[in-house]
Amino acid sequence: MKWLKPLLLVIALGQIVVGLYFFYAVDVAAQLLGFDLLNTGSRGELRALAGGLVVSIGIMILRGTIGGQFGRQWLYAAGIVYSGLFVGRIVSLGMDGLAAHTVFAGLFETVMAVLLFWAGAEVGRSTVRAPEVLDPEAPSDRVAMSVSSEPSVAAGPSSGSMLEVDDDVTSDGNVEPARDHSSESAGSGE
Repeated sequence: MKWLKPLLLVIALGQIVVGLYFFYAVDVAAQLLGFDLLNTGSRGELRALAGGLVVSIGIMILRGTIGGQFGRQWLYAAGIVYSGLFVGRIVSLGMDGLAAHTVFAGLFETVMAVLLFWAGAEVGRSTVRAPEVLDPEAPSDRVAMSVSSEPSVAAGPSSGSMLEVDDDVTSDGNVEPARDHSSESAGSGE
């Protein structure tokens, strides 16, 4: 999906620019949203929501789009925020009645939430690869662990550990149960 990253970058930067503008021009935001600013508190509330929240979501999308560690989680977090806004719209429709702004904003928030959850899944699919998926012939250096009812020899009988770390990982990534290595080490003179 070569178009996904540029789309998310445009959305992220658009949200940041619009949010920063609404920090400054709260009266324009109120007019666009059809709100009446009756006092200083309402101006501050609109700055926080139309400015601060929009900038924050834009930064989350930008961070998720750049990728790296936790890129997918940033996109999922932005999707959760949009989902919460959508739930608020649904409650408003039920309690306050039908309003054009509520319907259109709810549609926008739904599209954004779905896009961000889908993008998060795509980012995870394209960046998270186990070494053996990239090169099945490559040796695996993973440590396999399994829960055992017997304390491991490595942990010592007095440690009370129930974690056995002596399992073998095959070349195809499967874990084989631990073998009794006591006869192998007895023959080596240790």
